[in-house]
Amino acid sequence: MQALENFLAKGVLTSDRLIRFVQCSNTASNDSGPSSGQPVPSWDCCVEEFMSTVLKWISYTDLAPTAGHLFSAFFRVLEKQQTQETPYYNSVNGSPLWTSPVLQTVKTNPDTLEALRHQVFSKIFRLRTADFRKYLQALGIDNVLSGSPVTNDEYQTLLLFSVLQSGKDLGLVQGSGASIEDSNRSSDAVIVSDTIVGRLLPNSSPVVRIASLSLLITSPSILNPFSVEALSLLRYHLEGFYADTDAKFRTDVLSLSKRLIERVKGAMSYLSRELSRMQRPEKLQRGKEPCQRSVEETQARLRQHTDFLTWYISFLLAKLRPTAPYQLHITSLKALNLMIKAGVGDPMGPERISRSLHKGLASPLLTRNLLDLLMDPFDDVRSAAAVALKGTASTMVFMEGVELKQNPSQAINSKPSDVALPPGNISVGLESLTNYLFLSRAEALAHRTGRADHSDGVARSWELVFESCKTGGISASSISSHGGDGSNSLLLVVEQIILRLENNLAIASEDLAAAVASNPVHAQFVSLRYIFDRPDFYSFISGLDRNNFNSWKNLHYRAIGACHAVWQIVRSVLCDDAPEGHMPEDFEGGGEDISTKDLLSYSWRALKEASSLLKIIISKAPYSASPDIAVLDVSHIRLIGDITFIQLADLRHRGAFSTVSLTFASCCQRCSQSIDADIRSMPILWYKQTLDRIRDQASAITRRSAGLPSLVTGILSANLEGAFFTDVMADLQLIAQAPVQTTDDSEVELPQVHALNCLKDIFRGAKLSAISEPYIAGALDLAATSLSSHAWPIRNCGMMLLRALIDRLLGNSEPQMSQDPEAAMRSLKLDYKKYTNLPNLLVRLLDIGTPHKQQVETGETQATIQAVLPASAAIEGVFPALEILRRAGAPEGHSGLFQGLVLGHLSSDKWLVRDMAARTYCSLMHPADYVQEVERVLGFSSLSQNAYHGRLLCVRYILEASQMVIKDSWNDYGESLLTLLDEFYVNLIPWNSAPATMAAYLETINTLLTFLLKSGATNLTDRVPQIISRFQIFEDMQQNTALLIQSSTEIRDSSFPVNLWAESSLLRPAVAWFMSVYYCTTSRYDLLGKLVLLLSREDPDAACAFLDRMEQALLPAMFHKELQSGLCHVIIETSSLAVRSLCVSKLNNSLENSPPDALPVALLKSAEAVTLAFASAASTAGPSTADAALIFHGHVLSLEIFGDDDSSDTLGRKLFSYSRMLSFAGHESKDYTTREAAANSLKAFKAGFRPRGSYPRTLPCFLGLYFTLYDILNDDDDEIRDKGAEVVSWILSDPSKDNMPTISLIPLAASRKLADFLVENYTQSSQLHDEALMRVVGQQLQVESFPQSKASASSSDSKALDFRPFKEILSKYLKEDTTLFVEEKQNLFVDPVREIDIWSQVLLRLSSVPITSASSLTSKFTTWVSEGLETLLSATADHDTDGPLGWTTKPEVFALGIRVICAAGVVLEWGERENDKILDRAVIENIRGRLESLTELGQKRRLHEMWIERLEELRGPRSR
Repeated sequence: MQALENFLAKGVLTSDRLIRFVQCSNTASNDSGPSSGQPVPSWDCCVEEFMSTVLKWISYTDLAPTAGHLFSAFFRVLEKQQTQETPYYNSVNGSPLWTSPVLQTVKTNPDTLEALRHQVFSKIFRLRTADFRKYLQALGIDNVLSGSPVTNDEYQTLLLFSVLQSGKDLGLVQGSGASIEDSNRSSDAVIVSDTIVGRLLPNSSPVVRIASLSLLITSPSILNPFSVEALSLLRYHLEGFYADTDAKFRTDVLSLSKRLIERVKGAMSYLSRELSRMQRPEKLQRGKEPCQRSVEETQARLRQHTDFLTWYISFLLAKLRPTAPYQLHITSLKALNLMIKAGVGDPMGPERISRSLHKGLASPLLTRNLLDLLMDPFDDVRSAAAVALKGTASTMVFMEGVELKQNPSQAINSKPSDVALPPGNISVGLESLTNYLFLSRAEALAHRTGRADHSDGVARSWELVFESCKTGGISASSISSHGGDGSNSLLLVVEQIILRLENNLAIASEDLAAAVASNPVHAQFVSLRYIFDRPDFYSFISGLDRNNFNSWKNLHYRAIGACHAVWQIVRSVLCDDAPEGHMPEDFEGGGEDISTKDLLSYSWRALKEASSLLKIIISKAPYSASPDIAVLDVSHIRLIGDITFIQLADLRHRGAFSTVSLTFASCCQRCSQSIDADIRSMPILWYKQTLDRIRDQASAITRRSAGLPSLVTGILSANLEGAFFTDVMADLQLIAQAPVQTTDDSEVELPQVHALNCLKDIFRGAKLSAISEPYIAGALDLAATSLSSHAWPIRNCGMMLLRALIDRLLGNSEPQMSQDPEAAMRSLKLDYKKYTNLPNLLVRLLDIGTPHKQQVETGETQATIQAVLPASAAIEGVFPALEILRRAGAPEGHSGLFQGLVLGHLSSDKWLVRDMAARTYCSLMHPADYVQEVERVLGFSSLSQNAYHGRLLCVRYILEASQMVIKDSWNDYGESLLTLLDEFYVNLIPWNSAPATMAAYLETINTLLTFLLKSGATNLTDRVPQIISRFQIFEDMQQNTALLIQSSTEIRDSSFPVNLWAESSLLRPAVAWFMSVYYCTTSRYDLLGKLVLLLSREDPDAACAFLDRMEQALLPAMFHKELQSGLCHVIIETSSLAVRSLCVSKLNNSLENSPPDALPVALLKSAEAVTLAFASAASTAGPSTADAALIFHGHVLSLEIFGDDDSSDTLGRKLFSYSRMLSFAGHESKDYTTREAAANSLKAFKAGFRPRGSYPRTLPCFLGLYFTLYDILNDDDDEIRDKGAEVVSWILSDPSKDNMPTISLIPLAASRKLADFLVENYTQSSQLHDEALMRVVGQQLQVESFPQSKASASSSDSKALDFRPFKEILSKYLKEDTTLFVEEKQNLFVDPVREIDIWSQVLLRLSSVPITSASSLTSKFTTWVSEGLETLLSATADHDTDGPLGWTTKPEVFALGIRVICAAGVVLEWGERENDKILDRAVIENIRGRLESLTELGQKRRLHEMWIERLEELRGPRSR
């Protein structure tokens, strides 16, 4: 492709000649042309075919740029060289010839869209702007610009918005109002208004959403200001983009966020300069007074951008709240880091702008949120928070200069009066430095819980302390009494960490239970690792004076000693053969409740972190012969190597030795790079010790040799010299080939197992791949020999070695045979000449069980193989040989030999071997020989039953692989193929007593028939009944179908062996499928239903398999009303619960794909009644039945309510019962399938929400279903939320355009719009009032029965609703959970604060009617609010200073505070409705007073800044 591109670019090759070459090539390969009577392909077809071939390579990452360059180069040349005979445009539709290949590529593989956008569109669209506009019109841009729904063609829609996105990058697409000067806009650009883009921002398609956001944000110039509407749209929709659960989508959003920040900054800079230019005095003196309107407009635009950037900062801070989901946390943190890197807040215009933005990035709220997130459960969140803290000006706020008078353990409970703020000139010792509030709380929390996330948070905090000392945030004079430079400060920080580590290790050595319970060492090890791993750490200490440098050396020695000490402590736990349940005999739990899980977690994490620290030290610490510049000496390098060697040799915990192996490899690498002979010789010594370990641990063969293979690979990775590697391979092969020896005490020692496992890891390692390449052939022989061992462990390890070698030769994944079988086989073609022993090895593995000889030529030699393997090893060796042949093909020149060997295994007595051999034999054929091979395979007689069965399997796979050949050449091959199959039946099958053989034959016929049905070729599909009837078996099946399916032996004298076949569970589904194809193609659905019913009575499992196959294989058009009726009858009549459940599922799918407008509702109701009756019986019905019944109920109810009076109590009762069922099934505590069933049921009922062509139903009885639908939108699983969003989109779409819905929403946007819909249509509903009230306070509304009258439905007075006391809830939430393994929340998606805000707004927008009618509930609500505020006042007074990691940081407590504050805001607003007089003035003043008190006290006690912000908004008089 590169050569062709260069030839085209240099003019060596013209586009015309290139295509003529393609034409000649196609003519030669297809034997077409004038002489053959077939037409010559046209110019258009040749160009499009060739370009489609080029674009096939666009899906490969490494070839995509080359393919894109060739594609664009060809059309660039063609555009210049076009003639009447060789046009640039299609002669039929007038579009450029590149349009069809692009669309076809997207349809074939939608994943190529991103590569097309970057490698093709960016080049091809520059050729002719007019073509770009035409292409957009062909893709449906006019629908988008007019606000109409986009096309129903999914691929065309994806392509359209990808093209728009590329056009925006190139300046060919622009937004409306995007620049102040209209002259900046290209006259050829496509204008897409911001209003149109705004409608697409919440679209459910990720491609449409990201393209729409790109249209809104990107601009050819970063100085181009945004329109007011664009900024407004970003404010409204940005949360939905940041909260998306797809990581790749969020990455794209962050990329656009970076461009957003740059463009806003650039626009503000441009507008500031413009404003300064307009207001310059010299301009006024020249008599050119600027237009006042222009000045005001520019000022307004500048203010809009400044306000937006200020809002954006506030938006990011708000999304860092404790209750926000992971997606918002990580995306907001990364966006915040982008802002910091972009220098937002630095001087970039007017000083007032810089100050306002800098204030947002240096606010206490930002610091509080970032510090709290240092203890987040997700590692990337903690990492991003630490990066943000380093980058903001507020990094030092968490070390506020606060000197605590107590020790760290007392700091948690200290009062504000106990905290002193020392003057700036008072020196504070290091002990005071570590007593800062956050760090003290973080360490105390990590000690209490021992969790990995808390330990990592403490470590990142210490690293921030180190960073602050180094950058001057804390000067030496302010933190150290030692005076001097800042290096003392850094030294003291690390010394304090090591002191804590040594103290905890001392406790662990004395009382391991106490250490596990409350003195973990993980935080200290991780802290040291973060500090030592800093890029500038060792360069910094290398530049210090000798005294300071020696102090750092001593700290390193103490750290190494601590790593050795922790190994001695945890060794007995991790070296047991079964460490998961092991409790050391000398372990005493004392008064602590320590489980084996706690002990194991402490032990392996301690060793893991210690080993990781050693890895950093051995990899980065300087070494030299001179002690003045070296941190490590020979003894310490040897010590680290010996420690890790012993650990790998003795460990049995996989999680532990997988980490230690990296450390040992780094140690060996460091040794190999040294110029010191003693150090360079250490790996050799360790290798000799490894060989001793292999022999000494010959009887310990658990855990796949544990860490021994890691020892060998670690040593080899550092010593890649050929001689040493050769010696190692020879030693391991010698051990692996040694005969098995038995000791006197009958204990079997198998060092061969360890050697084989070491060899396996050598060939698996990527680093050793090049040097191990010459040894693959020998390893193949060794693996094959091991398969013949009588010791199962050796055979097992030999199989794993062979598996590793196969993966090495062919890759570790199956080829994508379905897309391009020939290309896949070519890509996996194995060079047998490179591995000359491989053909003989394959023969050896395949030629088993007989003493005959096979000869294979390999190069110039000839080898004779005699293989008689043990029966137990036969199967184990056949499978890998068959897999190699199946994936790589046969050696050149030996296809016949290997086909014969494989053909022999079709007679195996093992079903799996026959099946694998059949697949392999099929892969060894050339596609053109498929039909001829059928004759060869079937052309045998007097074979065993296994042989018949295997050959029929082979024919079946040949038919599956030759579908395209059969489709294109049916007239040539079809008749002969049918004749072969029919003759095989006539000659062998009727007299064959084996039902498996009969079943295999029928499945072969079924495979052919199924392909013909799905081929899409009308001439084949219409002939299926004729093809079926021509088979001799059809007549026999038609007469004996019932007898074959039933377990009957009524006709014993029949020549047809029904009595011998009837018992076969294999034959029943094959017979049923054969006849069902005939019934479906001849519209005999009544017989099909009877067939399913008959099969379900005799063999429910076969009936279920048959139903699954029927749905997958038959065309959707075949699911007519008659078939749906047949399924209904089966549901009613069958006694099999499994069959009934599956029939309901299939009927659900059918009803969803083709709504049964004419299907009798009575029949559906009858089937539903039976299904619900069984589903309600918990003792007989399983979850699948209940789930299917729930979905079916949605379908039936949506049809049934058409005949009910809208105001009838019957409809209300049905919907009430239905909503209760859905609410129960959709609860977050239910499993995924049950919740999905609830969502699918609502999806089935969507026509009940809004009938086609009508407006949504807003009757009171539907409100409960709308609440359930809203809850579905907040489910934890993406797929369930998307189903709910689809229903909401249907409800809110324009009823006049039901053929193409006008709205397609993501779940977050759908929930917001659904809440708006409820307020607009139920503004006077007491039920909505009650539900919103309970959702604000976080409690569930219990409605046990359907309201008996309209009065009770419109009033809440009679309902026994009681709020759970606020004090009780707060007490529960304040209890700390110190368990090591925390149970994850059921729903990680829902954000309580967001829900509170939505439903409090619903309450504020309701009319006064439901509020006054529910006076009792309103009174309880105001009482709950008042008591809640009083409880918060008491809690604030009782607790110490809040701040980071304070008592309001806990998500449950934080959300509870937001609840009562928002509820108070609702009460205040209700009280200000003067005309309605909903609440007493005294109540309002009481709540207002408590809000005032809480605000003042909260500011003193540093309550969460988000609480304070909301409280301050409620202070003082409120306006309506």
